[in-house]
Amino acid sequence: MERNLLKILVIVGLLLSSTSCKKNVYSVKVYGLKSCGNCRILIDDFKDDDNIQLHMIDIDTHILAYKKDIALYAGLSDNQAPVIMTESFAKAGYSSKDYKVLKDAIISGKKLMATPHNEAKKGDIAKTVLMPGDPLRAKYLAETYLEDVVQFNAVRNMFGYTGTYKGKKISIMGSGMGMPSIGIYSYELFTQYDVENIIRIGSAGSMQKDVHIRDVIIAQGSCTDSNFAHQYELPGTFSAISSYSLLEKAVTLAKEKKINYHVGNVLASDIFYHADTTSVEKWSRMGVLAVEMESYALFATAAYLGKNALTLLTISDSLVNDEPETTAQEREKTFTAMMEVALEIA
Repeated sequence: MERNLLKILVIVGLLLSSTSCKKNVYSVKVYGLKSCGNCRILIDDFKDDDNIQLHMIDIDTHILAYKKDIALYAGLSDNQAPVIMTESFAKAGYSSKDYKVLKDAIISGKKLMATPHNEAKKGDIAKTVLMPGDPLRAKYLAETYLEDVVQFNAVRNMFGYTGTYKGKKISIMGSGMGMPSIGIYSYELFTQYDVENIIRIGSAGSMQKDVHIRDVIIAQGSCTDSNFAHQYELPGTFSAISSYSLLEKAVTLAKEKKINYHVGNVLASDIFYHADTTSVEKWSRMGVLAVEMESYALFATAAYLGKNALTLLTISDSLVNDEPETTAQEREKTFTAMMEVALEIA
């Protein structure tokens, strides 16, 4: 029923255009990226509709549509992810007024659900999102520090919450483990929920003798053994760095709070159990402070989309010192120094 409603709204909206439009121009141009799950839904759903012209686009055009706010999200039904529709009304002879009528009609008649991984609606998520890897840490943070908390996501148990901290609207959401996972969630938050800042708060293993258990790392940059940046087809190696404005705020606050912190490079690795037993020594020799599994993808995604990102880490174990590592429960609930810095600068 909702699918038919969408088609009706499309046709009605187009018929509202002026009579000066050329004949046979009332087909909607829909642009989709083959590798985008949302776009594939659109392609499959409308491939047999004569009123819909389907066009394949590349990833740069896909990103540009988001940046220029010409993407229109319309959920097909309550249990389906939405699709991406963009209509070039100027080329078809329609005015911006006609476009607004159509856009408003579709948005008001649809339940918006932006991705297969996130059930939040537009407006549910704050401009700044804190992202621990562990969704249970997200739950703990929201329940402990935020007021007026509302849960916006539980898909795949990747919990997301929005509330206020000292009067400021903040969201907290898990990212899962590894670069593929944070790559998905950060991309969707940036492009489909208008998020401007993501601050990763996680744990890491020390790779330097002077970096100890419970020390805080403020990641200035991220090295990687991943092929994540290959997608950008760059003629060289991309140095993934944090956003300086967030970095500066974090350093200033860490000094004020007299936190034992370090600023520098971290390693985002795809490998937890490494066959190369000399890898830690090699990265350590390059001055890398600690190893985790997400920061490179977060920084690269933010850079590509023109957004802001920072990673704050608490040392949970050491790969070079004989120190007792923290427990899973401690990592979930006791890394408060890092958490409070993130909340204050959000």
